[in-house]
Amino acid sequence: MENIDIFVDRVEKKLHNLAPHDAFLSDLRSDLTDFVSDDPDCTIDDMIEQFGRPEDIARDYLDSTGCNAPREIARKNKRRNIAIIALVAVLIAFGVYHYIDSQPREAMTVDVEVIHEDPSEGR
Repeated sequence: MENIDIFVDRVEKKLHNLAPHDAFLSDLRSDLTDFVSDDPDCTIDDMIEQFGRPEDIARDYLDSTGCNAPREIARKNKRRNIAIIALVAVLIAFGVYHYIDSQPREAMTVDVEVIHEDPSEGR
């Protein structure tokens, strides 16, 4: 049973949580258990010979589920992160603008002298 756990763990690590895989791993564990019950002295190498390498099993499963490739997932995450950063920058700019706009302003006074000409003096 320990060899089965090791083999299934290797496959699970190669899946990188890219797709739901609990049922798949359960089926794989069942198939491995059947294989080991027929040959109790089998090794991990025997399992690899019968079922394939863990990375190949994981890749085949991901291909069959239509799961996005890791590069596509990384690209989507990058776009999401850029959008979040842009949104945070806009919110910070709005906050700074609002803070500056809400500050009390000093009243500026200007003395203005108005000079009126006396219309009678010019004649």
